[in-house]
Amino acid sequence: MHAILGPLNDFRSALVRQAFKKLDENGNGTLEIDEIKTKFDPSRHPDVKNGSKTAEECRYEFYDLFSTHHNVAQSFKPDKSVTLEEFLEYH
Repeated sequence: MHAILGPLNDFRSALVRQAFKKLDENGNGTLEIDEIKTKFDPSRHPDVKNGSKTAEECRYEFYDLFSTHHNVAQSFKPDKSVTLEEFLEYH
């Protein structure tokens, strides 16, 4: 993906870092699902609104976006946290 998309420009990189910092409530440099639960409100997600998914399912999908991308990049060696580097790589 990096070869196709290229690096983030400075402006977008700063925005992504700011978003990560807001999500990383305990400031340990990784995102855990509990932090996302307190920061991400999926109540307006279309699938929650139409009843096809629960808010909890949408929260896990949001988190999995980043960890799945990381797992593919790391030859499917899963872990349970998303680092700033992974967050930046995804964006």
